[in-house]
Amino acid sequence: MALIGQRVGDELVSRKDSRIKAMVTYGVMASPPGAPAAMFSDIDRPFLSIVGAGDFTYGRWYMPSDKLAAFRHCNGPHLYAVILNLADHHTYPGGRTMVGKATNGELLCQQWTRCLTLAFWDAWLCDDPAARHWLDEDLAGLIAGDGRFWRK
Repeated sequence: MALIGQRVGDELVSRKDSRIKAMVTYGVMASPPGAPAAMFSDIDRPFLSIVGAGDFTYGRWYMPSDKLAAFRHCNGPHLYAVILNLADHHTYPGGRTMVGKATNGELLCQQWTRCLTLAFWDAWLCDDPAARHWLDEDLAGLIAGDGRFWRK
């Protein structure tokens, strides 16, 4: 997140890198709950945040919605957030899938994650208008039964 404009540390230092055109995060805890909105005011690149409804940060008990702070607080262009109903933090790397223990819900969430991520990269790195249209106009209705979707 720092590479697209999140300010970090006690002094809210910028580490933005102009080479980074867009970013996707998977269940990232970009800040503690209650972090100042100023941490996110410099985000000016498209980004997609994917979180699982069961993606809790243990030890501190951050809720999955806490992981959408950057989405809520920044005013950059082309921001997308998804909470997938049947995913937790271990769904993204596919560990249970590799050992044959993934549930059908996890497999569905992995398919959604691949589709969302590829459409996002097509939209913002390949300049594909069809992918942008899918993200901006079609996705909310398609994902409704499997998760929640927001865009700004």
